[in-house]
Amino acid sequence: GKRVDVCLHPRATQSVMSVPEPALTHTLAASERGSPPSAFATRADTAAAPSAVSPRLRVLLLVDHARTIGGAERFVVGLAAHLPRYGIEPVVCSTRHGLDPAPRLLEEAGVRHISLGRTSTWHLHRFLPLACLLRRERFDVVHANMFGSNVWGTLIGRACRVPVVIAHEHTWSYEDNRLRAFLDGQVIGRLATRFIAVSTADRSRMIEVEGVPAEKVVIMP
Repeated sequence: GKRVDVCLHPRATQSVMSVPEPALTHTLAASERGSPPSAFATRADTAAAPSAVSPRLRVLLLVDHARTIGGAERFVVGLAAHLPRYGIEPVVCSTRHGLDPAPRLLEEAGVRHISLGRTSTWHLHRFLPLACLLRRERFDVVHANMFGSNVWGTLIGRACRVPVVIAHEHTWSYEDNRLRAFLDGQVIGRLATRFIAVSTADRSRMIEVEGVPAEKVVIMP
């Protein structure tokens, strides 16, 4: 297998948006055959060198909307705009729509944006282009964000044999939604390579309330 070091810096395009600090380095150990990585570590590191990244690592960032309002959406747009300078080729896929100025900012950063155009929860046929894209372009990583995209990103990513599938929970109440808790624990938590929490408290809830395997959950503040 090959070891892939991915420098993911959540600080990007600061003139137009703010993304949480500190910058983080994520180390993914991925097999060429698509088996789960043996390590996924995070640490504060503002001096990561672009030379440490394998050339043309391909990352698909999945989110409901590509826009500059909402914490998760701003995180995705900022992260995607920052990654090319580290030799990583990101593609942003919004399952619903992209709202200005986010598509323009991505275009200016040289990042491709694809909109699936879903307008209803039940428009499942809209995910077919995503499956075709993953199979055709052989991405190394799918990084899904928010509940709906986490569900479909893990299911489709695994079906398309993407080597590393990351689900990113941007917090919720962890109450009064038994279906969501079940899907987080028994579907996303089982299928994702790693499941990102945004705080220690959220990590504890994901494990204790939802039943996500503890070894799958890592914290990105």
